[in-house]
Formats: sequence, C-alpha cells, structure tokens
Amino acid sequence: SELRAGLVYDTRDSEASPSRGMWAEGHLIAAPKWLGTSSPYYKFCLNWRHYVPIYRDRLTFAYRLVYQGFFNNDAPWYIMPYYTVTGPQFDRDGVGGFRTLRGIMLCRIQGLQTAFFNTELRWRFLDFRLLRQNISLCASGFFEGGQVVKPYELG
Repeated sequence: SELRAGLVYDTRDSEASPSRGMWAEGHLIAAPKWLGTSSPYYKFCLNWRHYVPIYRDRLTFAYRLVYQGFFNNDAPWYIMPYYTVTGPQFDRDGVGGFRTLRGIMLCRIQGLQTAFFNTELRWRFLDFRLLRQNISLCASGFFEGGQVVKPYELG
C-alpha cells in the first residue's frame, strides 16, 4: 500500500499532438510502515514537458526532462523499475518504454535517483480528411538519454 499526492500544470494546445504549451508535474509517493508495507519507502518525481512552435503548427520542437528518486537509501529493490507519472497512460511509461527512451529495453536504467530526457523535432507535412476523420502525416527526429544519478547498493 502507498499514498500518492501530486500537482499537474498543463497548458498544451492539444492533448494528442501538442504544438505549443507545457506540462509540468511533480508528485510524492509514501509507503510508510503503518500502511502495512514491510519495506517502507518515500519517492518523488519531477517531470517537465515543453512544446515550442518553430513554424506555425507545422514544425515543433518538443522536449521532456524527468528526475525521479527516493528520499531514503534503503528502498526495496523490487520498486526500482517503476516510473511514476500521472495521466491515463501511467502504466506505459518508464525509461525504455515507447513513450520515453527509444532503443533500450523498458526500465533498464535503475537506481535510487535517475534522470532522463527526450528531445524531438516534429514536422507535420500533410493534413487531409478521409471518411470524416482528420488525418496528419508527420516525421520526427529525436535524441534521448538517461543516467543513474545515485546508484542502488546491492550489498
């Protein structure tokens, strides 16, 4: 069992494919002993996403910075792989997931404190309507990275 509290500030112009605005979130997770856990831990996550229009709504620079970690040094090993985010896709996020670092296996960057970033240049080059549906064709180039800031000591 754990308790979770957080704040989200969202100014994106579109939830599905934003071209301007930002999404900032921060939250805390507490799993104290009095809730019944055998290994108490206290965790935090800070997430900043920013969408910068370069040319109208056709060319957008998007980036995300994430810092996550534990307040105590004795967090249980089995909680390390879980990245905590808010929103409807909460179970699909994590370093190496299809929404984060591409090219590495899911949740392979693990430590007491971790950081990662994503940068992406998005170009929406064609918009049309087909069968009463709005359709856009896009291309994107990206650069990403992650780092263990404070390692987990196994011994």
